[in-house]
Amino acid sequence: MAPHDPTRADPTPPPTVGERDPGHPAAPYRDPDTAQARFLIEIADLRPRLLRYCSRMLGSALDGEDVVQDTLAAAFFRLDTLDGSQALAPLLYRIAHNRCIDLLRRRRFQGEATTEDRIDDGSPEHDSIASGEAARALELLVTLLPPRERSCVVLKEVLELSLEEIAEITGSSTGSVKAALHRGREKLAALQRESAATPRVRALETDPEAVALLREYVDSFNRRDWEGLAELLQEDVRLDVVGVLEDGTRQVILDRYVVNYSRLDGAWRLTLGAVDGEVVLLCMRREGGDDSDDEERVAWPIRVRLEGGRVAQLRDYVLQHPLEGARQVEIDV
Repeated sequence: MAPHDPTRADPTPPPTVGERDPGHPAAPYRDPDTAQARFLIEIADLRPRLLRYCSRMLGSALDGEDVVQDTLAAAFFRLDTLDGSQALAPLLYRIAHNRCIDLLRRRRFQGEATTEDRIDDGSPEHDSIASGEAARALELLVTLLPPRERSCVVLKEVLELSLEEIAEITGSSTGSVKAALHRGREKLAALQRESAATPRVRALETDPEAVALLREYVDSFNRRDWEGLAELLQEDVRLDVVGVLEDGTRQVILDRYVVNYSRLDGAWRLTLGAVDGEVVLLCMRREGGDDSDDEERVAWPIRVRLEGGRVAQLRDYVLQHPLEGARQVEIDV
């Protein structure tokens, strides 16, 4: 039996949800009794686009999913600030944008190479990248742009928002947005013409000891050898099941986490893989069981942090869908 999602709403929304106000893409939240139901209805449509934006901004679908989680939590607690003239989408994008910028700045201060987040006040006219060029270049090269230009290009070319909407999300003027788009488009076109740039993704793990430990963890998990797996965990190991549990202890892992996995329907296994260049564990599932003709598919990723030759942290995305925002997923690396 799959783990229960305690955050899942009642599938039948209250009959008082009502209709959306004409002229607004999201319903206002006047009635606090129906605010949660309204919120869940709106984010069902908005979430995939929000994940795509965050993933492209950060160059990682998993980091993007983490920011989406933080964004939805923050927005939920701001529902009472929305009146009938406001929509949910701009609030979500503003929160997500600011969190992405904050994370990119932290990366810079921690030593990861990023360019300065500066934007001019000018508003020069610009030529759009041809649609075919944009489709190919954005996926591969957008993470090479400075954060502000990256944000404007993704919001315009990927999510197709207006200049006014982008200005509201980024806290800029429409002139600044035009300038950022002009610079970003020029850089993307140049990079594509040169055919010399590759996306900046984290390199696959090459430490033989780390790879051996991850493979040992995978083998123990696939054999359902929980005693052997316990020997690979630090005493103070921590577990996050994204959207459900934070900071679970070693005892939680051994008493509840692995038990939930052993009860999963269908045939499943873990394998070593990579998402957007980051080494992770991937859960592979065949819904109908080992003897079925169902195709084995990647179900969800698990991040693992190692310290001192042991597993120090597990971050499991079993109830989320971060791979929908991934540029590249590698299996059995």
